[in-house]
Amino acid sequence: MNDLEALKLQVLALPAADRASLIEDIQASFDPKVQETVDKDKADEIERRRKAYREGRVGTVTLEESR
Repeated sequence: MNDLEALKLQVLALPAADRASLIEDIQASFDPKVQETVDKDKADEIERRRKAYREGRVGTVTLEESR
């Protein structure tokens, strides 16, 4: 097993919140223009989903159902 594979296994063993935090830190390490694009894409997706919910095209599920 190489170093990258070992690191992946360690990261995947972390709790979800820690993995999410790590993702944010890694994304922030990229070129600021890349981060701006990621942030805009996230905002666009959030708005698309909010609109779909308000129009009744999608519903919600409980946390238990999502697991």
